[in-house]
Amino acid sequence: MVKVLNSPEQIENHRKRLLIITFAVLGSVFLSSFGILSLLGDHFYLGVVLLFFLVTVIAIAVKAKNIEHVQRISIFLSTILFSLAIYLLVNGGNQGTGAYWTYPIVMLMILLVGPKVGLAFTLAYSVLSAVLIFGNFEFVYNYPEVHKVRISAATVSLLVLIIASEWIRFSSYSAISAISKAHQNLANTDALTKVLNRHGLQHALPRKAFKQNTVIALIDADSFKSLNDNYGHDFGDQVLITLANIIRQNVKGADLIARWGGEEFLLILFDTHLHDAEALVEKIKYKFSSFTFIHKGEKINCTFSAGMSNFESAEEFEQSLKKADERLYKAKEAGRNIVLAT
Repeated sequence: MVKVLNSPEQIENHRKRLLIITFAVLGSVFLSSFGILSLLGDHFYLGVVLLFFLVTVIAIAVKAKNIEHVQRISIFLSTILFSLAIYLLVNGGNQGTGAYWTYPIVMLMILLVGPKVGLAFTLAYSVLSAVLIFGNFEFVYNYPEVHKVRISAATVSLLVLIIASEWIRFSSYSAISAISKAHQNLANTDALTKVLNRHGLQHALPRKAFKQNTVIALIDADSFKSLNDNYGHDFGDQVLITLANIIRQNVKGADLIARWGGEEFLLILFDTHLHDAEALVEKIKYKFSSFTFIHKGEKINCTFSAGMSNFESAEEFEQSLKKADERLYKAKEAGRNIVLAT
């Protein structure tokens, strides 16, 4: 079954995980081959180092497959690759060819961590490799002078291209993510009142960490059809906007507010007892009924009725909503402008 990726972070983690696993598979072929050949030839220590890196990469790939956030393990693997590239550069490999195998290694090193962290790796590797190549150290392979310049120039050029490519990818990805998030917000938000719509609440609710004492409140503007008929739909819209604003000003930031349909609003009040939530809705009702609308010189006051219920998990939402709806109906039957919590 294909896993659905719902956020930019999940997509980026998935990309890095695939890179790590792909490198583990392909790297196993090259590292094991060159490691064994080095052991059988005159490069025993090189063979040991290559096989050690092989085992390390496989272990990291297995670990990355089973964790959600892979940035730390990506940085660790890039550090391993950094060390391997420096070792190959210093050792020279077989007749100085080790330096050329550093190119794909440092490229993967940058791709694993992205442009920001990759820039730090790039600067560190560029400086250290240049110092080692041109420093005339006895422990560094004796590259011909012309090869030193070529190796250094090729390394810097490759790293600059990779960093530039990653910055472009990152910038494009960020722009696409921002547009996607904006479209998602539009799809989840009621255009008139700017609170969540039904789809938005159903999307947000499962993401909430539920504790005990969560309360649902279903609020319905009283006689709304008559308001529309008598004063027009523009006036009705202002009533709904005002009600949404008063609700928003009085609930906690973590609470959910949604226009559930027509003149109905649904509130999910977290970490509160039913009687405290009832007092809050009564306070909102008082502020709303005290607000005076002006229509063609006429002063108009509006009211709402509400039904409430408590629940403890997203799975109980539908059952709790049904109870709140039943209590809302009873509040309407009892004369409107009433809040029923039991």
